[in-house]
Amino acid sequence: MLAQNLVAFTPPSFEQVRLDFRPSDEFLLDDKGQVIDKFRRDLKVRKFEWTSLSLVSQNVLFYLLDAEDKRFFEHSGIDYKAMTKAVVERLFQGRQLRGASTLSMQLCTILENKRLGRKKSFGEKWDQVKCALSLEQTWTKDQILEAYLNLVPLRGEIVGIHAAAQSFFRKDPSALLPKEASFIVALIKSPNAKAQAIGLSMCRQFPEENCAVILKFAQDQVQKNSAFVNKKNLLSFVDKSILKQDHSSVRFQATIDSDLQKKAMTTLKEHLNHLRRQNVSDAAILMIDNKTKAIKVYVANSGESFSNSAKFDHIKSKRQAGSTLKPVIYGLGIDLGYLKIDSLFDDAPLNISLGNGLIYNPRNFDEHFRGVVSLEKAMASSLNVPAVLAYKLVGPDRVVQLLKNAGVQNLADADYYGPSLALGSVDVSLWELVFLYRDIFYGNHFKKETRELLFDALSKAENRIYSFGLESVLNTKFKTAIKTGTSKDMRDNWCIGVNEKYTIGVWVGNSSGASMWNVSGVSGAAPILKVLSDFSMSKVMNKNMFAKNQKTPAVLKNRKSTEAITNSTILKIHYPVDQSIFAIDPEIPLESQKILIQLSNQDLSHALYLNDEKIEKVNGNYWINLNQRGKFKLTLKDFEQNVIDKVYFIVR
Repeated sequence: MLAQNLVAFTPPSFEQVRLDFRPSDEFLLDDKGQVIDKFRRDLKVRKFEWTSLSLVSQNVLFYLLDAEDKRFFEHSGIDYKAMTKAVVERLFQGRQLRGASTLSMQLCTILENKRLGRKKSFGEKWDQVKCALSLEQTWTKDQILEAYLNLVPLRGEIVGIHAAAQSFFRKDPSALLPKEASFIVALIKSPNAKAQAIGLSMCRQFPEENCAVILKFAQDQVQKNSAFVNKKNLLSFVDKSILKQDHSSVRFQATIDSDLQKKAMTTLKEHLNHLRRQNVSDAAILMIDNKTKAIKVYVANSGESFSNSAKFDHIKSKRQAGSTLKPVIYGLGIDLGYLKIDSLFDDAPLNISLGNGLIYNPRNFDEHFRGVVSLEKAMASSLNVPAVLAYKLVGPDRVVQLLKNAGVQNLADADYYGPSLALGSVDVSLWELVFLYRDIFYGNHFKKETRELLFDALSKAENRIYSFGLESVLNTKFKTAIKTGTSKDMRDNWCIGVNEKYTIGVWVGNSSGASMWNVSGVSGAAPILKVLSDFSMSKVMNKNMFAKNQKTPAVLKNRKSTEAITNSTILKIHYPVDQSIFAIDPEIPLESQKILIQLSNQDLSHALYLNDEKIEKVNGNYWINLNQRGKFKLTLKDFEQNVIDKVYFIVR
């Protein structure tokens, strides 16, 4: 039965093979479409995304055909010259028939092994021949090459040219230089060979060079790959429900700003390291765009071994809200007309009967009372008695209903919480708080006048004087409405900030629920928020300033409003043109062989990259050194790293 199955095997279509291909990694993209993280989903193999033949360096094709199938474009699946020679060597010298296998035959073996889940034996060679002949009748030569390069197993878990290029050289297949391409091709022939054998195989490809140098190159690559350990994910945790997934099922589009994300992770780790002596092991950050509600930063934990929750999502976990809900209460009072921003409260000892002989005595954080204070100072200084009085004035049911409307989940009735709700006895998540604050200042929960009054009150340092003083970490470079909160026994510390562009939320605490040691809003979450608010707004201001001061190219300065923009007026790479071919002159020293890059209508904002490495100007000009053969990519980008133009050229 097994023999019948083998004989009956016919190769699938190229389209089906490509459709069935599944990378081992999933890729997370930032808001500009750049890869910022990878998720390994198949631990048995390492395969990256399918790579089209046009994106593979010509160096790879040259050395592959030279080593594996010299007459690939001449035969129809079987190289009879090589087959005859191999049969003779097999009969008289006992050698294997591998030298007779064309790329088409090898691809058939790969496809059949995938179907059977095992390697084929020598006795099935003629089935391989039949398959290769059938393959050549239905596939093009380019399709065979493309599929082979994507499916061929290499060293260890590595499968395909894309994974090999990234694993050994940290670059795309299009950027592989001659020795790099030769190294990978040597692995195709002998995947598990030692560095010495790989180097000797490469030496035959470069007879004019010192073999000892090539052997050292091979040794370095093998050691580098053996010692290579994947870096920690840029995102310690991402909830895939907030991402868009493309048709390939391996790319997830996020709205995250990678610059802000990196800054947030770095700041969180540095601050946590500082707080460890105060029994703090966990933190989380969420930042959203006020206009679109798009998530720009999502750091669910430190990603480090500060605690046993390095993979736990602290953004979605529920914690006591502390004083973070006070602006909701005051906002309701102003919106209903019960209060004004300058309404006065008596911050004095208060006894509230809860029934059954129980008395509730709200106290301030420092156990001091301030006497008569205005609403804006009571709110910004986070005084407790005024918040409880305002809560009783507007009505507990209204507060709970607003929280429900704002998306806070699993709330009980107002009677369940009593007056302690004003001081944060209700459980909320960082996710819920951030979106709540965004809606307080940019949504429809309050009237426009109320939102403006709240924002102004929470952004003034003088209003925070009772609890934080005039000079504190809550003072930011750009106007930011800030509210801190600390839950009972210092188990959770919050800081929420809203500026012109973003709403930022920070939580600091312990996933175990253990109390922190003397950590308040100012020393816990607030320092992280200040750094991120200043950094994010500086980035926004710099971008706006750049756009404002952007000089109009000279060719456009005198343009009439009715004059059309043409191709000649657009910033682009003028020379070299796409698909240019250059040849190295053996009689001229390599350091003297260069290409002058010419740009049309260049301005100060652009940057040039050769195979993703930035090119610096020399005497006001851009030059490319012709010191390597291969296929190269030249990319022109703007200040935001958007691609303006790109060309490919070949050096022979």
